[in-house]
This record gives sequence, structure tokens and C-alpha cells, in this order.
Amino acid sequence: MGELRSKAEHTEAIRAKGRVCVVVNTRSRRGRRRYPEVVRLLRAAGFDPIRIFPVLDPRRLRATLEEALAAGPDLLVVGGGGRHAQRRRQARRPP
Repeated sequence: MGELRSKAEHTEAIRAKGRVCVVVNTRSRRGRRRYPEVVRLLRAAGFDPIRIFPVLDPRRLRATLEEALAAGPDLLVVGGGGRHAQRRRQARRPP
């Protein structure tokens, strides 16, 4: 990871540079359906993604996230398959 920044510095870097990576689980129905829209909306908002990662195999998610972070984005956009992630978080909660 890069140097630590204040929230204000981080927000300014996002606005000024627009360095964004996009990771979308395109195996999920929602991710597959909304993937093109997400990229289009980011570009319409002035962001030009430095890398876009469509994830076809969920087992590759961790490695894909590491690769996305290694690209040095100021903003990491992750989407698709939210119900699965939600179930995993709930399973980890203590009773």
C-alpha cells in the first residue's frame, strides 16, 4: 500500500487524479448485468479506470483484489454478488 493520508488528502487525490480500479464479480447475475453500467457511470463522472477486473471465478477474488490494490488506485470500486459476501459476514459474527 501507499503512504497514509488524511481523509481530506485522500478525497482530494480521488477528485484530482481519478485513479480508480474496478473489481466486479461478473459471475453473479447482478454483477454481470451492472458491470457495463458501472464502468459507464464512472467514466461519465470523470473517472478513467486505470484497471478493470471482471471476476469470473470467485476463488480468484482475493488475488484479484491484491492485484487491483497493487495498481495503486486512490479509489477501489468492488461490486457484484453482495448476498454471498453478506452471508459470509453473518457466519463470522459471534453468537
